[in-house]
Amino acid sequence: MIKKYFLLTNFIFLISLFCLNLQAQSVTIVQPNGGETLYSCEVYPITWNQSGSLSNYWNIDYSLDGGTIWASVASNFQSTTGEYLWTVPNVSSTTVLIRVRDAQNLSTQDISDSLFSINFPIQITSPVGGEVWQGLSTQQITWDAGGTSNTYQIHYSKNGGNTWIPIVTNYSSLTGTYDWTVPNDPGSNVIVRVRDAAQYCKQDISNVFEITPAQPVLLTPNGGEELWPGCSYQITWDQETFYSNVRLEYSDDNGVTWNTAFSSTSNNGSRNWTPPANIIPGNQYLIKASNTADFNVFDVSDAPFTILEPIEIINPMAGDTVYGCNLLAIEMIKSTCIGNFRVLYSLDNGATWSTIITSLSNTSNNNQIYENWTIPNGITTDEAIIRVERAFDNTVFAESEVFSIRPSNDITVTAPTPGESINASTTYQITWDNTPNVSGAYDLHYKTVSSGWTTIATNITGNAYNWNVPNMSASTVQIRVRDRNNTCKANITENFTIIPDQPILLGPNGGEEFWPGCSYPITWDASTFYTNPTIQYSSDSGSTWTTIWSTSTNNGSRNWGVPIGATPGDNYLIKIFNSGNSTLHDVSDAPFTIKTPLTVIEPDETDTLIGCTTFPIRFETSGCIGSLRISYSIDGGDNWTVIVSSLSNSTSGMRTYNWSVPNGINTDEAKIRVERAFDSSVFHESELFSIRPSDEIDVLTPTAGESVPALQPYEITWNHTPVVSEFEIHYSINDGGVWNLIDNNVSGTSFTWEPPNTPTSTARIRVRDRFNYCRHEVSDAFTITPAQPVLLTPNGGEELWPGCSYQITWDQETFYSNVRL
Repeated sequence: MIKKYFLLTNFIFLISLFCLNLQAQSVTIVQPNGGETLYSCEVYPITWNQSGSLSNYWNIDYSLDGGTIWASVASNFQSTTGEYLWTVPNVSSTTVLIRVRDAQNLSTQDISDSLFSINFPIQITSPVGGEVWQGLSTQQITWDAGGTSNTYQIHYSKNGGNTWIPIVTNYSSLTGTYDWTVPNDPGSNVIVRVRDAAQYCKQDISNVFEITPAQPVLLTPNGGEELWPGCSYQITWDQETFYSNVRLEYSDDNGVTWNTAFSSTSNNGSRNWTPPANIIPGNQYLIKASNTADFNVFDVSDAPFTILEPIEIINPMAGDTVYGCNLLAIEMIKSTCIGNFRVLYSLDNGATWSTIITSLSNTSNNNQIYENWTIPNGITTDEAIIRVERAFDNTVFAESEVFSIRPSNDITVTAPTPGESINASTTYQITWDNTPNVSGAYDLHYKTVSSGWTTIATNITGNAYNWNVPNMSASTVQIRVRDRNNTCKANITENFTIIPDQPILLGPNGGEEFWPGCSYPITWDASTFYTNPTIQYSSDSGSTWTTIWSTSTNNGSRNWGVPIGATPGDNYLIKIFNSGNSTLHDVSDAPFTIKTPLTVIEPDETDTLIGCTTFPIRFETSGCIGSLRISYSIDGGDNWTVIVSSLSNSTSGMRTYNWSVPNGINTDEAKIRVERAFDSSVFHESELFSIRPSDEIDVLTPTAGESVPALQPYEITWNHTPVVSEFEIHYSINDGGVWNLIDNNVSGTSFTWEPPNTPTSTARIRVRDRFNYCRHEVSDAFTITPAQPVLLTPNGGEELWPGCSYQITWDQETFYSNVRL
């Protein structure tokens, strides 16, 4: 019973202590405690009172929805003073509470007694988003402010706030308004930011709006101007109204079509433009200036301007008639900026043109006159035109209206008459009439369609002149008679004809003989030709012709190298005529001959040549075909052996070559061939003839197949004619491949020979004239049999000790190879 009472008493005591403790530990928020208005980004002191044994570590939270959701302001914040400086978040709410509680005893806490508010310090009211503001317009930026320094920085951004561009800084305003001149900086993602200049955290950013380009303003040309092609003029614009580089275009049809002047030029307010010299003149020109960033944003000249004609001829005029030998003043209005001029005239309404002056200086006046053109004489036309063009660019030009030109009639040629034919190399009288307006002294000239004027005579008086007509062929010859003291006064005949001389060939003229490869003169009477002649030859009496020279200097002679390959014959002719006119020609009076370059005369089919004799080979040759090669064949020409490889040859006609006929040949199909040493295509071969061997020596022994023992005396025998008396004797063991001397001074008809110990079945003996090697005879093949070997020691009865050395000997001559023991 006592124990139970004690326990109960202790429990009550503990409860009492706990209750006392709860009353001793407390926290009470002082501010914000309800009804206050705070502004985002400001530093606000949260304060509270505390009592009891607290930890002095605090968790501080705030709620924007009246206590449903809490967000931390600070955790485990140590404070014994009951204050925390709170940077108010950038939010807006009217249902805000603050909670402060002991971080180590969360039950010890307090909450604001009632709700308070957090407002944005700056709230932009314009732009609100979606506006479209044009560049260079004035728009009002407005905002509501509270808790700010009333000094602001205002920026705008075109990329959603990634980068900001200043509008104004340190702008003081109590009303929250700013008149903004919108920059000409187009963008569709533009926002404005207003922030407190003292505390950047206090700011607001507008919703997205759009800036459109300013209306571009073109200043000049703006209508009514007159521009000269090739001259430079300034295009100007208000550069503030453009936001990018400027594209400049021009139109010649009041804006229907456009041509690019400059695809992109710096936006500096002006650019010099030179209308091209070949631009089309007109009064419907406009300039268009547009932003290169958007060609649809542009301005155009208010009214058309004019581009003038680069050149305009005002004299001569339509219907004017001017006369040869007079001066004509060519007058023009033109641009001073297109360079020098070329002045021309036409007599056929512009089909063809002749130059008056190639480079006429362009004066600084727009009106210019050229007074130095003397109208050429002898012209009758109602289709004359003057043309003035740029000296280096004939696409820029002007042409006068059509006018007439008439000739001066002070001189009239009366002979020759139109269409008259005159023989060359004759004397012809030229005649003319004249008026008193000439000096009485004349210069005479002639020309053809293919040549200029050639002087006939100068300073002639009277009205006639005997002309030595030149040798030519022309159907378009004209005569000009001209006043010597005033060359403009002249008269030119209509076309007449000069008939040329008959050409004359002098040689070859028949009966000549020409060797191929040699050079012979072809000669002619040069005075009978009026051009360089063409020379040809024929090998078939004129049926066909081959050109030697298509044109040769007309000096009366030229050496002709007769082709080596020319076909020999006696029907050759030469033909000569003026180049380009084969109608009049001359031909050799009779044929001449081109000989065969090589002809072998002897030997012929009746000849039989004997070996070791000398035979004269006779042949006819041109001495102009170079060195010769002479060969012989013993099989009808299938194979050839050279007699002489290069025989000097410089004289045409019959030649002889003494040939030493080789011995040992027996044939009826021998031939001689003579040919050019370096060109075997030029050759000639003899008829077939015979060759027989020489019979001065006849070997009798050894005979065919005979066996002759080596090292044994053997008698070689032979017969001979009286022309041979001394001999050389040789033997061969390889069928004549190599010969070995036996004796070189033998007389008589026999010789005793000891054959070498060289066994062979192809041995031969050769006996030849000691003084004429051609005279020889070779035996048939025979056999040399081996000698009987002879052993010398030991040869019987000797006593030899084992281990001692003894000499074995033998007669080495009786062995023909190494010895086996």
